[in-house]
This record gives sequence, C-alpha cells and structure tokens, in this order.
Amino acid sequence: MIVPGIYQRPLRWLYRRHRWRHLTLPYLPADIQVEPSAECNLRCSMCTLRCYEPPSRPAQMSLSSFQAILEQFPQVRDVTLQGLGEPLLCKDIFSMVRLAKQRGAKVGFNTNGMLLDSDASHEAIESGVDWLCVSLDAANPRLLSRIRAGANSNRISMNLNTLVETKARLGSTRPELTITMVLMRSTIRELPGVVGLASRLGVPNVSVQVLSHTLEGPDLPERYRPVRDFVAGELLSPGNSRELEEAYAEAGVIAGEKRLNLILPALRDHAAAEPGHRPPLCRWPWESIYITYDGAVMPCCMLSTPDRANFGNVLEKGGSAIWNGPGYASFRLALASTSPPAACQGCAVLRGEF
Repeated sequence: MIVPGIYQRPLRWLYRRHRWRHLTLPYLPADIQVEPSAECNLRCSMCTLRCYEPPSRPAQMSLSSFQAILEQFPQVRDVTLQGLGEPLLCKDIFSMVRLAKQRGAKVGFNTNGMLLDSDASHEAIESGVDWLCVSLDAANPRLLSRIRAGANSNRISMNLNTLVETKARLGSTRPELTITMVLMRSTIRELPGVVGLASRLGVPNVSVQVLSHTLEGPDLPERYRPVRDFVAGELLSPGNSRELEEAYAEAGVIAGEKRLNLILPALRDHAAAEPGHRPPLCRWPWESIYITYDGAVMPCCMLSTPDRANFGNVLEKGGSAIWNGPGYASFRLALASTSPPAACQGCAVLRGEF
C-alpha cells in the first residue's frame, strides 16, 4: 500500500543475484554494525533484552576492542553503532564515532532519545555523527510508556528540540535526524500525531517500520515467550487495512504540507509460502556484518541476542576467518535455499515487509 506523494522504503537488498551462489566471498564487508552496549535504560515490550542477561558486566564494548575491529575491516565504508542496548550508555560512544570517521566511514546510530541531552547533542555534532534516528512509537505519552517502559515522551521531545537548536546554532547539517516509529496494532492511530510532532520539532524525516521479528521458530528459548506473545498480539493483519489506509492518508497530508520525508513500510497480506517458494533477498550475510559488544558475530541485528545464532568471536578468531568460515558458509547456503535457517523464521525481511 503506497500513499501518493509518500516515499516507499528503499529496497536495499535488491542487489546482483549472482552473489547468492557464493558461500565464501573474495571480499570483507564494507558495512559493519557494532553494538556499543547491551545495556539499556528502558524495557521495551517487543525487545528481547527484557528476557536476556548479557554474560558480562558492564556490557559495553571497550574503545580498544572497537579499534581492533576497525583494523580487521580496512575497507569499511558504513559503521552503525547500535545493537540490543542503548548506544548513549556507552561511555566511549563518541570516541568510537571519531575513530570510524578518521577512516572515512559514514557513522550513525539509533537511540531511544532519553539520554540525548545538551552535552550529548554537542558531542554528536562535534564528533561527526552523520545520521541519528530517535525511536518514538506514539505521540501519546501513556501509550509510549506502556510500550517502552521508562520512556518519557516529553523528555524525548525536549532532547530532540535541543539537538535541532544546537545544530542551527552551530550551523551544522549533521547529524541528519529521523524519528523512527514501529507500527503496531496499538500505534496505528498514532502515526499522524508522530508526523505532526516531527514537524513541530523540526525533524525532517519520519521512518515507519513494522515489528522486525515474530520470534517464531523451534529454536526459540523459553524465556523469550513473553516477547513473542506481545509481538503476536501487535502484528498487523488484513483486518487492520482500513485503519491503516486512514492513518496513512492523514499522515501523508501532514507530511506533504510540512514537506517532511515520510517512509512507510510496504504492507501486504502474506499467504503461507508454497513448497519451493524462494524467500525475498536478504543482503546481510553477503553485504554486512553484525558484532556484539563482546565480539560475537551474528547473522544480523534482527536476531538481537547471540544465544540464538552466532559464528564465533571476532576478537579471538579474526574477521576474515569468521566471514569465510564454515558457520557463515552454511548459513548463506540455507538462506539462499527455500528453507531458511530456523532463526530467520518470522523475520520481516523474509516476509517482504521491513
């Protein structure tokens, strides 16, 4: 469903199909995602951090480990500094930004916005953060705090306003700001309000996405069932079509009048895949690498926690050995087949929605 005049999410994973035939690759990824912290100041209903205890404390990547990772990927072009936790809890986050920028990489991260105060705003600008996304699923304060326990919409709004004003005062065009909204059954009617709030705060972009993973699959540990149950109750369905159309249309009018970039997910009714059905392309195992705060390499950020799938520790084995190791090769083979890995079942990318 596309509302006229509104940008549709770019299909970034439509790249050359021949790469699907390669299980080992003659290159290292230029796009890396590193988790600065597996700790968070919120407890979001759809986040597996509610049920996952990092194996070490503090659950933060050291600056020396980050530097070692950068050295293993000398051709790095894009660095995303986010993972399961809140990036601004990492004391070295802006030093990491500076190190990545010294290598010519484009750098950014997503934050819940609660810690994005005046000092953090200055650091984000001065360190050279290229893009910054702030999660805001509802303009209604009560609904937001119910979905993301500990979140305060007034504080997030004030922090965003401070960053916008600081950028203007310093004459900086960076970081490019985006409000990111997760579209669920309970937040459909919030979409126009979020777009209006972005306009009032001077944030030029609103990116809307669906829940990234249903946590389905036989490999799901028992402790994650509360998250899975919440997601199951919030997933959009064909029964939400009319409500979605109305919310899209209203949000589209606001975005058009205020000249905001509004990116909406392509929502469709996905019937169960028939035998032999090939899933949509997923770029991750061929194009990008995801590394947790303690060095574990995972297939992607959608899986959230390394207990579900990981290929080893990059700080111990090295990036090249893992990238072309047997674990990655087997995973690529399964993902390119008609029977994707169990951990990928329920992924919004494979459903063609994210």
